[in-house]
Amino acid sequence: MKISEYKIKNKRFSQKYVFALISDLHTESSLGVIEALKTIRPDYILAAGDIFEPLLDKNRNKNQSGYELLAACSGIAPTIFSPGNHEIGGTHSWSPMWRFAKGKKKTYDKKSIELVRECGVYFLEDDCVKLGEIYFGGLCSGIVSDDMRPDLSFVERFSKIDAPKVLVCHHPEYYKKYLKEKGIDLIVSGHAHGGQWR
Repeated sequence: MKISEYKIKNKRFSQKYVFALISDLHTESSLGVIEALKTIRPDYILAAGDIFEPLLDKNRNKNQSGYELLAACSGIAPTIFSPGNHEIGGTHSWSPMWRFAKGKKKTYDKKSIELVRECGVYFLEDDCVKLGEIYFGGLCSGIVSDDMRPDLSFVERFSKIDAPKVLVCHHPEYYKKYLKEKGIDLIVSGHAHGGQWR
């Protein structure tokens, strides 16, 4: 496991914060991640999606390591989780044929969302929460929407908040097209791994 550190200066924050970003574990064992987080001792943990496979009750056993990870994270620091394409059912979205798939829609169920929330995390699907001086937003993957776009009305509402803002957004490709000019202080993402680089 590799840990990368970045230092960012932003005068809108009144003090120094340590944010830990995790994403794209895809239900893999997370013992090393948990130990690393305990060592880093972040102020906030940002989980940028694809921690789970589709959040359906039938996948509960497969997703157990994700629930255990988020529960451990919430015991270390306040944890913000925003769903990626896998949680909402976009599991083969890398395929060129995905664009022609009919009947795309979010495919998670209420019971699975309850299990995520029972882990003690902030589950943010196109929503935000204020913790201390910071507003944390979660922009859900738009990959299963008809136009494959995220909820831009949430982006507009979030961008107008006059306070330090951190956005957890699974897709880095949203930055240039939808987020760059929105005055959001910090945007963190995952998603871009494996075959996407090739």
